[in-house]
Amino acid sequence: MLIKQQMPAQLALLTTAVAASTACNLVVAGFFLILVDVEFARSRELPVEEDVETWAAAALQKRRALARARRSRRRVQEAEVRPYKPPLPYRRFSFNLHLWADAWVEKRLRFTKAEIALIIPYLRLDEID
Repeated sequence: MLIKQQMPAQLALLTTAVAASTACNLVVAGFFLILVDVEFARSRELPVEEDVETWAAAALQKRRALARARRSRRRVQEAEVRPYKPPLPYRRFSFNLHLWADAWVEKRLRFTKAEIALIIPYLRLDEID
């Protein structure tokens, strides 16, 4: 009777040990596969010492092909006929900055009224006819 009661506890311990072992094996196997993938990728990227000249020539050809493609795209873009857009007409008008709200001035002109008052003398607008 005592043996039958201990059996489920021992079975539970055994099941737990098997599950932990399986999980550990899966982790190790996954890590090993990652290492194999990394090494395979490295072996494809890095040239063998005997093949350095071939690899360098291929890399140079690839760069030249990319540069040619870039130049070709640029030529196509430049060749596109764009419709004529006349310049915007300049209409001179006077305004009073003090009539505008501070928040609107800062939002639209990106500077506060005080900052604009400091900037204006440096623009020398009084010298323009």
